Amino acid sequence: MNNLSNAALTLAASIILFLSVACEQEAAEIVATAEPTLATTAATRTSEIEESTPTAMPQAQTFSVGDTVRLGDLHITVNGVSGDSGDSLWTPNEGHYFLYVDVTFLNQGNKSEVVSTLLQMKLRDADGFSYPVDLTAAAAGDKPAPDGEIAPGGILRGEVAYQVPVGATGLTWSFSGDLLRLGQAAFALGAIDVSAPSPELTQTLQPTVVPTTAPAPTVTPRPESTTERSAAGTSTPEPAPTPIPTATPTPEPTPVAIGTTVEVGGSSYTVNEIVDPAPVGIFGVSEGRRLVVLDVTQVGTGADSDSYNPLYFAVQDVEGYVYTPDLASADVAPLFGSGELASGQIVRGWVVFELPESAELIAVPVEPGVFGARTTIADFTGGHSGNLVSQTTPPVPTPPSSPVNIGTMVEVGGSSYTLNEIVDPAPVGIFGVSEGRRLVVLDVTQVGTGADSDSYNPLYFAVQDVEGYVYTPDLASADVAPLFGSGELASGQIVRGWVVFELPESAELIAVLVEPGVFGARTTIADLVQGE
Repeated sequence: MNNLSNAALTLAASIILFLSVACEQEAAEIVATAEPTLATTAATRTSEIEESTPTAMPQAQTFSVGDTVRLGDLHITVNGVSGDSGDSLWTPNEGHYFLYVDVTFLNQGNKSEVVSTLLQMKLRDADGFSYPVDLTAAAAGDKPAPDGEIAPGGILRGEVAYQVPVGATGLTWSFSGDLLRLGQAAFALGAIDVSAPSPELTQTLQPTVVPTTAPAPTVTPRPESTTERSAAGTSTPEPAPTPIPTATPTPEPTPVAIGTTVEVGGSSYTVNEIVDPAPVGIFGVSEGRRLVVLDVTQVGTGADSDSYNPLYFAVQDVEGYVYTPDLASADVAPLFGSGELASGQIVRGWVVFELPESAELIAVPVEPGVFGARTTIADFTGGHSGNLVSQTTPPVPTPPSSPVNIGTMVEVGGSSYTLNEIVDPAPVGIFGVSEGRRLVVLDVTQVGTGADSDSYNPLYFAVQDVEGYVYTPDLASADVAPLFGSGELASGQIVRGWVVFELPESAELIAVLVEPGVFGARTTIADLVQGE
């Protein structure tokens, strides 16, 4: 028993020793002071850093706004700090204000790095109070947060949003490494310039005390991009000064032209077209913002099925900010969906972004899955306007060598599906149809075949055209009945009804698909002859 206890103690001691070695702290080193010059090319940035002789600073060293600090392979620059009292929709709690830390991460290593605002970035005051990232402040902000994976040589920029009491002083923002690299880089934020403050905020706001051991920081006020923000307070903010130069992302050595097919993981991706600005839908767009849409094709290329989702795509601007898709209403269709894609299958659709009017886009990255690597699938010049259309023809889905005829029963999961009839064009109902569009209806039967019950829903069905676009059902009014419903189907039970689609008049359909559940595999249940 004593031997077992001694062995356990020895094992525990070995684990502790291993962790103590693995978790040795990284010393933060300063590589550039205020007014960093990281904005040229990736090669220039690398040579500048290599030519400098970083001086190792004590672990407790506090750096200044504008400094570029190395922590492991990451170079971290706090570009500026600003505060405001919100906008017409989002306002801070009484006696508080929104604070934004504008930060850039440059990965100088040979492997990807992941950064997280929630797990690695902290804000503290002189009294030791810590403030979490604030979702209300983030909603009121104009810039995205710096979250996600940074490829070797890549750049990620964003604003970290907080809500802070007006009396808080000595504010310090810090970034900590991952579990195996516990070093920390801390920056004294200095005095905060609050734009368009409320009268109460103006009366109580106190300047932030900067530690005397740190150089006086250069603080860049957060630029205003909407008139709503200036209307939130009693005074109009002065024009923002020229911001501190920051790292400018540059295309890869061989730029990826629009229309190029790029393989990432178990799929290939093609950006067919970018419309900037995009036509606005029925819900409009916020003042000072614009819509940008991407026409994207994804093809399954791996042995296993691969997921597809509009949230995997992003756009990056010339300042390094990375924007993810929005629920904004753009006048484009069909939207890029989500689900599973088998090898050889194709999905195509539009991805929508709502951006500041001033954002100059330079690249489209894709980051499949939750922790996938971010890869550029299109480079283009910042400051562009209008449509950017590929010069290549995107992949076109082709029917299988053994086509699935209409009327064939196809088993998928816990049910079998049969397309009994397709009516194209379908008779229009009392609410009509939009100009340049037509209705198509499917008469579908589903039979429960599994031991357990299986769900049925018209949204599981889709139709695909010759260009690869996948259309999901609409609430359009077709003169057919009964419609296909939704619910649970026990083994042996049957449900039958009509599924309605509203499509462009020019769409040439080639297949009917079913994708049961939220993330089910997409299966063809009928191949259609074009032109019929």
